[in-house]
Amino acid sequence: MPKGATMRNKFTSYVLTLIVVIILSNSFLFPDATDDIKYFRLDKIISVSGEVTDIKKESCYDGENFKVIYMKESEQNRVYKVEIAPDWFNKPKVKKGDTIKVTGSYNQIENEHIIITQSLEFNGKIMEYRDKMGFPMWRGKGKMRGKGQFNWPRQRRGRH
Repeated sequence: MPKGATMRNKFTSYVLTLIVVIILSNSFLFPDATDDIKYFRLDKIISVSGEVTDIKKESCYDGENFKVIYMKESEQNRVYKVEIAPDWFNKPKVKKGDTIKVTGSYNQIENEHIIITQSLEFNGKIMEYRDKMGFPMWRGKGKMRGKGQFNWPRQRRGRH
C-alpha cells in the first residue's frame, strides 16, 4: 500500500473522530430546549387570568408529584398548563370553572404553553409559591431553619 494512502486513511479517521466528538459535546454544551422548562426564568415572567378547565397531579422534576392546573385564557383563547407546587405544599382550593390569575415564568414547548407559578390569585387572596428571586417557598424552610442553616439573602447564579 502506498504511503499516501495510509496517511489519507489516518487523516480521514481523525476527521471522523473529531466530528463525532463535536456532535457528542454539543448535546452536553447545548441541552435540548425542553430542559429549559425545569427552570424558573425571571426574564420570562407573565401574568395571565383565565378559567380553570382541569386540575391534575403530574410527575414533574425527578418524579415529584406536582399540582397542575389547566387554565383557558379568554383573550387569546389559549390553554396554559400551570405548574403550582409539590402536591404536599399549600394546595389552592381551586376547582374547575373558577377564575384565577397566575403570575409566573412562561415557556412554550411545541404547542404547549407552560407557566411555572410564582403566585396565584383566587377569591381575592394571593398565594405565594416562589420568592421575588424565583426560589420555591417549599425549599429550605422548616427542618433546618435556625439550626445552623445560613440565612443570608439568596442570589441567583448561572441559568435562571
